[in-house]
Amino acid sequence: MHTPTPWKINKGFSQIEGMGQIVDKDGNLIATVNESNGDFNEENTEFIVTACNAHDDLLETLLKARKSLVDMKELLNDQGITFNLAPTWKMIEQALAKTGIKP
Repeated sequence: MHTPTPWKINKGFSQIEGMGQIVDKDGNLIATVNESNGDFNEENTEFIVTACNAHDDLLETLLKARKSLVDMKELLNDQGITFNLAPTWKMIEQALAKTGIKP
């Protein structure tokens, strides 16, 4: 299990040797960040923090969307209406696979 979110950039950390810090809500260190050239890139660090903070909500939303598609297809099939969800289903399954969730 990962460290609970929200994560943030420790703005008070002095960027010695071009490193930044990602910390949890209580200020506990999660990771130090630096570029391969030794510089600290705040934009990349903000991207990491934003993606991690959004991960759980996005995953929950995607799982609910997948369930809604199944429910909608069953409802339409019960009414004799054919509904092809294959393209959307494939996109959802590919996105879930990137998170480590087994389709």
